[in-house]
Amino acid sequence: MESVSLSNRDLLTNGPLSEAPKAAPAPKKYQSYEPRLKTDEGKEEVSSRAMIERVQEIKMKTLPQRAMDCCDSDEWSD
Repeated sequence: MESVSLSNRDLLTNGPLSEAPKAAPAPKKYQSYEPRLKTDEGKEEVSSRAMIERVQEIKMKTLPQRAMDCCDSDEWSD
């Protein structure tokens, strides 16, 4: 009868089993990909700029009352 070795030669050459591979650092759950939004000041600046643009856009629109054809103010004079 032949004897069979049950030992694994790779275990001896690759290191002991107690050495686990080093874990990579976990990525952040929420990352900001916009570099200007990383600080609170940057967020505040972007939001205030957007609000100002929106207000200017609303001011530039003509009111529906102004767009309608109506009589001139001199027609209303007594």
